[in-house]
Amino acid sequence: MTKAPIRLQDLRRRIYRKAKSEKTHRFWGLFVHVTKIETLEEAYRIAKRNGGAAGTDEQSFSDIEAQGLADFLRGIREDLITGRYKPSRTAGWRSRREMAKFECFRFLASATAWCKAH
Repeated sequence: MTKAPIRLQDLRRRIYRKAKSEKTHRFWGLFVHVTKIETLEEAYRIAKRNGGAAGTDEQSFSDIEAQGLADFLRGIREDLITGRYKPSRTAGWRSRREMAKFECFRFLASATAWCKAH
């Protein structure tokens, strides 16, 4: 089993301790660490080890490695830094407001069905 680089392990540990000790702390400087190549490489390695499926772009790990992993990660880093990366909604994603409406509708539908039955 390959472990994350020591610097990345130390960063994780410091973030964890800070988050546990100060519940209201906001990590404004975290973006700098996310865009480091070593962080992106580790995230890729973990996703591949966990058997991650192709994303919304339909690229598999073998596709990415065939095109060149280093170029792929540099492209992701550049998109993050310049702001071109915009996460897309996934198929099952709903906002809190949409979920609240859906749950309310579900409750009303079940309550109506129950009233009709009794």
